Amino acid sequence: MRFITIGIVLFISAIIQAQIMGNIRLFGVQPNLAIVLIACFALACGKFDGAVVGLIAGFMQDLIMGTSVGGYTILGMYLGLAVGALNKRFVKDSIFVAISFVFLSTIAYELVLYFFALFFKGQTDILYFMKRIILPEAVYNAMVTIIVFPIILFINQWVKDHTKLSRKY
Repeated sequence: MRFITIGIVLFISAIIQAQIMGNIRLFGVQPNLAIVLIACFALACGKFDGAVVGLIAGFMQDLIMGTSVGGYTILGMYLGLAVGALNKRFVKDSIFVAISFVFLSTIAYELVLYFFALFFKGQTDILYFMKRIILPEAVYNAMVTIIVFPIILFINQWVKDHTKLSRKY
């Protein structure tokens, strides 16, 4: 039940990302719902669920935006694993913790993408990308987290309650 629910949430977010978020730009960047969902699910559910969400969300990103399958998939999985591994050390119901994790996750995610996609092509002006793309996207993703994180917590609690009710023992 948990993974069906997560799959539905990721499918809906991929549609929203592809159809709506491209039209809602702030400072020339759009939010990345995949990063927000990966970090929020990993923070709320742990490293296994975070890695699964990262794997599926990254695969959807590869299919929608990528030129090849695999890059976003692996990056999303490792991001979910890393954030999920830290979830026991923080109060996972705190919106401020979630905002911080999404902000830092966005920076890490985009820096890895910058390194592999642009640095190897000879574009070494990292300050330009930090100032114009990475930091504005991190701020935008952090703002989106204010809306998304409570929804993720609600869904997580609903799934937990539903699975408790359906057990026969």
